[in-house]
Amino acid sequence: LLLAEPMHLIDVDDALAAARAGEHVDIVIRLEEFLRYLQPPDPTRWSRPFVDEAQQALLSACAAGDPELVASCLTEAGAVEARDAADWGPCEHAAKSGETALIALLVGAGAAMSWRAAAVACEAGDTAMLAALLAHDCPLRGPLDEDALWFAAKAGTLAAVAPMLCDAGAEVVRDG
Repeated sequence: LLLAEPMHLIDVDDALAAARAGEHVDIVIRLEEFLRYLQPPDPTRWSRPFVDEAQQALLSACAAGDPELVASCLTEAGAVEARDAADWGPCEHAAKSGETALIALLVGAGAAMSWRAAAVACEAGDTAMLAALLAHDCPLRGPLDEDALWFAAKAGTLAAVAPMLCDAGAEVVRDG
């Protein structure tokens, strides 16, 4: 008897009975500890809801930079609130695609602007996308003080985007 499956995917009571019947003392001990100290996860309580088909379609359309497809996906209720496994929403995917028209579509449908969209545009040195984001009050700093200027400096695009960021109120912080 081997416990190859993750513990929360097996019927622990059945496995425990089989381990006892086969006199697998080490497995009996592991299973009893599991039952004593750990609770299997409740599949109804995930940290983030699963992305449904409409949300996945919107994220894919944004990543592809297809305004017509994005507009049709936005007709689905709740699609604009989509987040992928990396917690990227439609605006981040749109920024990565470089299609500036998507930003107005998404904001018009109620999509939340994210500092990561600005960071993506800054890393790419995409001044047109950055202008579209700034026109819709895209934040330039994240909740953990992530900064669009830093992403531009890291990517070597600071000369292209720094004037726009400073005009929009980005703070230049010097260490030391």
